[in-house]
Amino acid sequence: MPSPDRLRRQVEKRRRIVRTFPIGFGLLLLQFALTEGVLLATLPLHTNPFYMAECVRADTLDPETLSRMAAMLPVMVQFCMLIVLALYVCIFAAWINERKYLALIDLLDTQIEKRNRSEENLLRRDDRDTQ
Repeated sequence: MPSPDRLRRQVEKRRRIVRTFPIGFGLLLLQFALTEGVLLATLPLHTNPFYMAECVRADTLDPETLSRMAAMLPVMVQFCMLIVLALYVCIFAAWINERKYLALIDLLDTQIEKRNRSEENLLRRDDRDTQ
């Protein structure tokens, strides 16, 4: 079993990660939203299935473009974005669990310290009584 000092260092490392997670995760979500916005604004043909359907109905697509791009392309791009979002949700859930585990470690440490103090007090009383 690892030494108590090594375990404490590991717990402190995890605490730092948990403390900085909201900032990093917020930046990650901002980057995701900006990427989605830029894709929808600059490449509607690749990302917006409604725009693609409108172009097909209006027959404004170049036949070569139409042959290269199936109607599923925008759906697939959005599906990929959905997969990335699902990954972010899993990361967030892991962070929540990590916070719970650290709180549990704190609770157990507190209980152990209280028990150790009470045992020390009992030993001191016994020593006083025997003297």
